[in-house]
Amino acid sequence: MKKVLVISYYFPPAGGPGVQRWLKFVKYLNHYGVEPVMYVPENADYPITDPTLAGEIPEGLKIYRGKIIEPNRILSRLGAKKAKDTSAGFIDSSSGKKGLLGKTLAWIRANIFIPDARMLWIRPSVRRCARILREEGIDTVISTGPPHSTHMIALALKKKRLCRRWIADFRDPWTKIDYFHHLPLTGPALKLHRKMESRVLSEADDVITVSRSMARDYQDRAKGFLHVITNGFDISDAPCGKTLPDEKFTISHIGSMNADRNPEELWETLGEICREKPSFASDLQIRLTGNVSPEVFRSLELSGLSGHTVHIPYAPHTEVVRMQYSSRVLLMMMNRTPDGAMYIAGKLFEYLAARRPVLLVGFSDSDAADILRDAGAGYAVDFEDKKSLKTAVETLYKSYKDGTDCTLSNKGSLDKYSREALTARLAREVILKP
Repeated sequence: MKKVLVISYYFPPAGGPGVQRWLKFVKYLNHYGVEPVMYVPENADYPITDPTLAGEIPEGLKIYRGKIIEPNRILSRLGAKKAKDTSAGFIDSSSGKKGLLGKTLAWIRANIFIPDARMLWIRPSVRRCARILREEGIDTVISTGPPHSTHMIALALKKKRLCRRWIADFRDPWTKIDYFHHLPLTGPALKLHRKMESRVLSEADDVITVSRSMARDYQDRAKGFLHVITNGFDISDAPCGKTLPDEKFTISHIGSMNADRNPEELWETLGEICREKPSFASDLQIRLTGNVSPEVFRSLELSGLSGHTVHIPYAPHTEVVRMQYSSRVLLMMMNRTPDGAMYIAGKLFEYLAARRPVLLVGFSDSDAADILRDAGAGYAVDFEDKKSLKTAVETLYKSYKDGTDCTLSNKGSLDKYSREALTARLAREVILKP
C-alpha cells in the first residue's frame, strides 16, 4: 500500500464544493493500493460548514490537523460583513460601492495576504508536515488548491528535499479564476501571484487539472507530467428510494451565482414566455440554492420574475442532491469572464447523475458544453443567444407537460465520471505510475 500525504484546506466540517473532490478521492483510494494521510486545518474559519459530511470520512483514515490563524475571522470583527463570502471566492461587483473600511479591507486581502488569506498557515504547516512525513515514512505529497497556500506548503517541502515527489492538484485556475479580475491588485501583487503560480507549475513533479482547457493553459509552464482528472459524481449520494419530480416546472440552480454568472438574457426570456403563455407563468418556479448576488435579484425583478423565485441560502449536501433529482430543469451557469470557458463546475457531474435535463448558459464551445452534449443531457447555449434560449426553454417545458422530461440519451458515457472510476485513474495514472 502506497502512503501519500494530502494537504487540503477544505475537509469536513467544511461544506460547499471545495470539500467534495478530495473527500471522495480518499473514500476510494484504499481500493486501489493507496493509503491517504490527511493534513487539514484544526480551527478553520470555513465560509460554509456541513456537519453531515463527517459521516463520509472513511473509517480508519488518519487525519492530522494543524492550527491556523484566519485573517477573515479578525476582519469580520472589524466589520467586514463579506469576509466569508470573499474567502469563498464570491465577490459581488457591487463591492465597488463599499465604504472606506470595506475597500481598505479588500485591498489588504488582495495585496498583503498572498497567495490568499490562508498564507499564515504555510510556515507552521511546513514544520508539522515535515514531522508527519518522517514519522509516517511518506515520500509523496499531494497539495490541492485553492486556497493555493496549500501548494506553497508543498513547494517548501519539496525545496527542502523533505519529499521525493510532489503532485499539485488544481481544482480551479489560480490567476484566471473567475473572481481574480475583481481583486484590487497592485502591479507588484499581481506579479507575485504569477511568480508563485509559475513556481508551483515548474517545481511540481505532476500537475492535475480538472479540464482540458486548464491543461492547455498550463502546458507550457508545467515542467512535470500534466494530467486531466475531472470532478465527478458519487452514485452512493443518490437519495434513498424514489424521488418524485416537482409538481412545478422548477428551474434549479445550485451553487453560488455571482454577478459574472447572472443570466440576464435567460431571465428576460423567461419573463417574455410568461407574458405570452399564462400556463407557463402558472407552472414556473425558479429555485436558487446558494449564495446569490444582489444583481441577480435585481435582474429577476426587472424581468417580472420575483414572484416565481425561491431562494435557499444554503442546504446540506444530502438535501442539495435530493433537489437535483426532483427538479424539472437544472441550470448550469458559466462565468461571463475572458477565461470562463476553461472552467467546469463540479456541480455539472452531479447534475448528470440526477438524469434531469440540464440547461447550460455560457459558452457553447467549452469543455463543459462538450461533456453535456456527449451525455445527451440537455442544451448548451451562448449567453446572448436569446433565440436558442427561448427554443430550449420551450422544448423543455413541452417535455414537462408531456411527462417525457427524463433525459440522458447516452447513459453509458457517465460511467467515466463516477468518483470511483476517477479515483482509479488518479491511483493508476498519477500516484502509482512508475
